[in-house]
This record gives sequence, C-alpha cells and structure tokens, in this order.
Amino acid sequence: MRLDPEHPLPETPRGKKRRALTLALLVAFLLGWSGLLFGAGFAYRDFIMPSLRSLTGATAFSEIVASLGRVPERWLRARFDEVEVPKLSLDIKFKQLHKIHQKREEALAQGLLVTEDDDFVPAEIRHGERSVPVEVRLKGDLPDHLLGDKWSFRVKTRDGKALLGMRRFSLQAPRTRGFQAEPLFLESLRWLGVLAPRYFFVEFEVNGRDIGLMALEEHFDKVLLESQGRRESVILKFDESIFWQNQLHAGHHLPFDDYRKAPIEAFGMGAIRRSPELMRDLAAARGLLRGFAEGKLSASEVFDEALLGRYLAACEVWAAQHPCRWHNLRFYMNPIDRELEPIGFDGNLHLSWLSPALLTAQEPITREFLRDEAVRGAFLEGIRELAEGLNDGELLPRLQRLQGDDLAILHREFPARSALDLGVVAARASALSGLDPTALFDSSLPSHAERRYPSTVLANLILGEHGPELQLASALPYPVRVEEVRLQREGTAQATGFSELLAGFPIDLPATREGAAPAWRSVALPVTAEIEALRVSGEARVEGQRHTHTFTARPSHPAATAPALPRVTPAELLARHAFLRASSDPGFLEILPGSWPIEAPLWLPAGMGLRIGPGTQLRFAPEGLLVVRGPTEFSGSEAQPILLEPLLAEEPWPGVLVLDAGAESLWSHVQVRQTRGFELGDWRLTGAVTFYQSDISMSHCHFRENSGEDALNIVRSRFLLEEITVVDAASDGFDGDFTRGEIRGGRFARIGGDGIDVSASNLSVSGTRLEEIRDKAISVGEGSHLVATGLRIDTVGSAIVSKDDSEAAIRDSTIQNVEHAAFMVYVKKPEFGPARLKVEDVAVKSAGELAIAQWGSDLVIDGVAQPGQDFDADAVYESGYMKK
Repeated sequence: MRLDPEHPLPETPRGKKRRALTLALLVAFLLGWSGLLFGAGFAYRDFIMPSLRSLTGATAFSEIVASLGRVPERWLRARFDEVEVPKLSLDIKFKQLHKIHQKREEALAQGLLVTEDDDFVPAEIRHGERSVPVEVRLKGDLPDHLLGDKWSFRVKTRDGKALLGMRRFSLQAPRTRGFQAEPLFLESLRWLGVLAPRYFFVEFEVNGRDIGLMALEEHFDKVLLESQGRRESVILKFDESIFWQNQLHAGHHLPFDDYRKAPIEAFGMGAIRRSPELMRDLAAARGLLRGFAEGKLSASEVFDEALLGRYLAACEVWAAQHPCRWHNLRFYMNPIDRELEPIGFDGNLHLSWLSPALLTAQEPITREFLRDEAVRGAFLEGIRELAEGLNDGELLPRLQRLQGDDLAILHREFPARSALDLGVVAARASALSGLDPTALFDSSLPSHAERRYPSTVLANLILGEHGPELQLASALPYPVRVEEVRLQREGTAQATGFSELLAGFPIDLPATREGAAPAWRSVALPVTAEIEALRVSGEARVEGQRHTHTFTARPSHPAATAPALPRVTPAELLARHAFLRASSDPGFLEILPGSWPIEAPLWLPAGMGLRIGPGTQLRFAPEGLLVVRGPTEFSGSEAQPILLEPLLAEEPWPGVLVLDAGAESLWSHVQVRQTRGFELGDWRLTGAVTFYQSDISMSHCHFRENSGEDALNIVRSRFLLEEITVVDAASDGFDGDFTRGEIRGGRFARIGGDGIDVSASNLSVSGTRLEEIRDKAISVGEGSHLVATGLRIDTVGSAIVSKDDSEAAIRDSTIQNVEHAAFMVYVKKPEFGPARLKVEDVAVKSAGELAIAQWGSDLVIDGVAQPGQDFDADAVYESGYMKK
C-alpha cells in the first residue's frame, strides 16, 4: 500500500508524549541555563567583581583569570593559617530583632536608612567567655549596608563596659569599605599624625547563626582620642539629617548639599552636658566652626593647618573623595591649643578611583580649606611626604605588611580578593607633588512653586551679649518670609499655658545663594532663661509658594569672629612691652634683666621662642599669664634663680603654657610660685605649667603652692626632670599624658592628690623622695610603663599603683607610713586590660595593707605572685579612698 503524502497517518499517543517531553526538556534546559547565567551574573556583580576591583576601578581580564586561578590556594592557606581573628556573638531577643527587621524593610523600601535615637535595642555581645551588655541599631545611609545577611550595625556598650577596648563601634560587611582598602587609607592618615579610628576584621554571628567576616570600625568618643594621644574633648560634625530628608522628598540633595546651612552637632551630648569643661569646649568649638562656615574666620584661624593639610593630602593621594564631603567630616576640639583637628574615616575607596582629577578641588568645603595659604602649604607638603613614604620610604612596607595581614583573614571568605597595587598610589603621589589647586565653579537649582522642602529656615538659639537671641536665615536660594514665631519654656506649656507669639513678625529673609554663607538676622528674645530650656518654633513661606513650612530653632553658639588664640607679631609685642627685646638669634625674644609686672596675658607669636636670664623676676597679676608657641630657654642660677610669682601677695596667677615649640625647651633654677591653674575665659587647662608637644629639660626647678589641678603637666612631649621640687600642691604634683621621660632625684611633698601621675606614658624615676602625699605617690595608667629605683616614699595614701594595662617595676626603695595599700594593681577603665607590677628589694616598714591585686592583674613581690581579690575601683574612687 502506498501512503498518500497529502493525507499522513494520524500521530500515535506515544509520539505525542515523546514530542511533549522533548519540548519540556528543551524549555527546562533553556530556563535553567538562563537562570544559571542570570544568577552567575548577579554573583559576579555582587560578590566576585567587588573582590577583583583594583584602585583604578577597572581590572584587566588577565588579572581576573589569574586571581580566580589562585582562589583554591588562597582559601586553603587562609583556612590553615593560625592567624587569630576575634569572634563576636550577638545575642538579641526576638522582639528586638523584629524591630531591626522592620527598620531594614523600611530602609530598603525608601532606598535610605533614616535613624532615630529610639532605634537602639538592648542586646548582648559575647567575646570568648565574656558577655557585654550593648545597644544596637542598623547603620549606613544607603541600602548597600543592608544587603544579604551582612547588615551594618552601630553598637554602644552599656554599664560602662568595654569590648575589645572600645565602647562604641560599628560592624559592617567588608565590601562596604573596599575590603582591605579602608585600613590602608586609615593607616596612611595615622602615619601623617591625623586621627583615625581603629579598623579590623572579626568573625560575627547573630543568635548562633554564622554571618562570616565583618569589618569593625571604632566610633567617635573619648576612647578613640585617648588611644591616639589626645585629651578628652568634643568631636563635631555637620548635621546631615536635612540633607538626607531632602533626598526622600525630592530625589536629590540640593539645595541642602551645603555645609554652610547645616547645624553643627557634637557626638555624645549626654556626657558633654554632664561636664562643665566639655560644655565650655563645645561652645568654643562650635563657635570656631561656625566662624569658618560663615566666612568670618579663615581655615588656619580655626583648624590645625598642618593636620588639616595632611588630611586633605591623604584624601587626594588615595583619591578618597568621600571623606572630603562636608557631611563626612569630623573634627576634634583640642582643648590645649584650641584648634580643630580632622578625624579621618570612611575612605569608600571602592567607589572613587585613582584618576588624573584633583578631587579636593571638587568639594566647596575643601576648596575653602585650600584657599588658606597655610593649609595649602601643608597640603602640598603632605603630598610630598606621602610620595617619599610610598617611594622607598617607611610607609610602603608598613602598608604592605598591613595588607598581607588583612588578606590572610579576608581570604577565608573572599579568596578572589587580590592585593591592591600600591604602586599606583605611589605614582599618583609623585605626580601630584607639584600641584597648586584652584577654585572651581558653583551650581544652583531652579525653584518650583509647589515644591516641598525639609527645611526653609535656618534657626539658631544663642546666648548673645544681652541675653537669648534667635538667629534666622533662609536655607534656600530664594527669599523666605517668616510669618510667625512662637516661644515657650520647655515643659511648661501644658502645665501653665505659657506660650506666646513674638512681636515683630512677619519678617523677610534674603535668599542664600548656593555656595554663600547665610545672612543671619537676629531677634532678641524677651526672656532670661537658659536657651536649653526654651522651645522656639515658627512658620515660614517661600517666595512664590502658597503653603507654609514649619521650623524649630536649635540651641547653638555664636559664630567666632576671632581665632581661639590671639595672633600677634614680634613688632607689636616689642612696641607694647618695654621689657622685651629682639635676640641676636633669629626666632627668639628676650626679657631684659630686672623685675617686671605682667598685668595681662603675654602671648608670643607662633614659632617665636623666649629667653630669660639669671635673676629675672616676672610678677603676674591675677589675670596675667604667659603663652609661648616656641622653645623657652629660662637660664637661672643657684645664686640668681628666675622667679615667676604673683604680683600681689596671696593672689594666685594662672601659669605658663608652652605649646608646639618645635625645639627643646631648657629650664634651670626656675621658681614658680602660687599658681592656680591655667585659665583664660572658657579656656582652662589642668596644668599650671603646661608643655604640650614641646620637649623640655628641667634642672633644679621649684614649683610651690599650686592651688589648681596639676602643678606641672607635660603632654605629648619628651622630658628630663632633674632635681625638681614640687611642694604644697592642692592636687597632683606632676601629671604626664602620652609622654616619654625621666625624673632624676628631686622631691615631691605635701601634695593633695598624686605625687606623680602618668597616662599612656613611658617613665623612669630614680632617687626621688615622695613625702606627705594624700593619694598615690606614683600612679601609672592607660598602658603606661614605669621603671622606678632608689625611691624614698613616706606618709602617703598608697605608694605605687599600676592600672589599666600598665606595667610597672620598682626596686631598691624604701616605703613607710602608708595609710592604705603600698602596692595596687587593678582595672579602672574597662576599655583597658589588666595591669602588672613587679617589686624587688623594697622595704615596706608600715602600711595598712601590703598589696591589693584585683583578679586578672599581676602583682609580684620578690618573686612571689600575690593572690587576686575582688576590687571595685569605681566604689573606691567614689568613697574618697583615692582621687580620680
């Protein structure tokens, strides 16, 4: 039978099934292959590519192949390496974790994390056998901090505890800061002497679930400052909340992308409000930063120009644009020289690439910094320093070692991560060495009649010359009319109904053009209350709009109109003071022989030294003091000592400050009498005689009758004190912070606090007598090292105290008449570790107790370890047993 091609036989059921199965398999294969490619693309984009990127933002294909080829080797080496990585375990209750989940969903939905104070939830973090109570919240402005399982957290310890030596820190995925790039940038800053937070990698888990490696970054508080040789003070930032609110409202930042319109805030306001000293520092610091922002003060009148220039240099060499943005700047107020120092962080090197562009010329605030000649000079010098350090200098091997250590950890989880080519950084530094940056252009944004703004009026509450004032300015590049302002006392409106409309409104505020400082208009408030107790709010209308906007004034401080320290010239000083003359040695002024009254503060220009000869007397009025920003050579003799004393009997004077001398000071046979502690207005130092970043050698000098906190204070300096005498001091005799030096011989007697007290210092004491000391004869803390020999200690509260990760040794000495304990070791500040003290051949003739060794700290007397015991340092200090 012949088949008709036009009438084929019908397909059998078996054939239909075969065709359907083939088609289904083909579709499944195509879907699977597409899904594999799609997933691989995302995996490459999100996980592999970030690990492969170099500092130039691009990676050659050959480098990608080579890096991927080394993945097994790197992973195995990292897994079998014995590098210890801290492991942190976050334990958090379901209710609190649910709140964090909700906040994350909100942030992902709106594309921005907006944090508030009540976002913090209680939890605990375990490290080894120790569990520390903490508060945590999400952190990071953009969603990249909330991807996958590696969410970024801000952590605050509770109850005064510390974790890994810190009380505030952040945890974030290593990719959010460019893996090992961030610690390399921060180490470059520290090499230049610029403050930067600690940053390292840890293993992390949440409620037992392994999250993997996270980057731990120290946050801004006094622990950061003290760990890098700075005294506690305030840390400022420009408030960026309106900047981000406008992003939510309008999809962009303008017109609030401007540091001149941003309020100035401080970290840790709770601690600041509890301290009169910190409140004074805040007022001075905020005033200086406002003075700069409003164009009333130049950069070098507000900031430490050397450190600011070096900070900008590091940002430029590493092409770190992110830390140059105004809302990422952080400033520490140095309470000694009254200048602001930058704190570097968040280099974000995975988002900005090395290129020929001059990044510091692209930001308005950095352009303003660099308009200052002193800052510009320090900037160029900093670039040259980095070029030298990265080209056959000490910085390059330092960074190479750090990168190797970090990669040994990162390769456990990110084996595709390659070493960054530091040669391109060195080449950029060399290429930039001769630059002279210039100002760039400004931009503006047109308005819209119905546009909503997160802020229309900049409003500050300040304490003016005649009482509280309200400062108002337009936040926009358009005129704004303030329709009304309402005033009420905090906490009284509901109880008494006290709330009033201020007279004199409406008023018109001129436009604040882009890049210009606001034109403030001041309104006196008809009250005498503290500004912190006032609430002032109002309504305003933007020109051309029908709807009104509300605003609330913030407590602030007046913008400074003069630098914190007076600026004088040698010619002005010579014309003003007959007892001064120019030295034959350039860079020095001399005080003529004789007895001279100093009735007002005597300031010397920066870099100018001072010489005083034998027999000279300077008699200071109650407001008289001496500030020298250069080396001092005070050369008295045994027969003709130099006298620094009060002009009027029984009226103490503030004292002497030598800072940033640049060369060693030499004092011999100088007698300082009846000081009360350095103070000038709101500027107060703990020392009556203070040397800050100024090396000093003293011989046969006497300090008597100091009624302030420290008779002699040396900070961040090297020193030699030979045969000095400190007697009749109300508090500490000698206080050293972040120092290295020797005390040879001499006598400390009738001291109301500690005889010798050092923090974060290396000290040698030999042949010294310490007598009639209310508290501790010698106290060492915060990682100090002490070697003491041949001491004679008599009639003291305690003899030798080592605390907070300090190490002390005393031998061949005599101790008698100790009220409490002769030797003590303990932890006072939990961010530091246990202390150690070794005692050899020391005769203790009379003491309330021989030794107190807190559990964990080590005290060894003549080879015998002393038993540990419970010791509550806080309770002891609060009881008055010892002074803080």
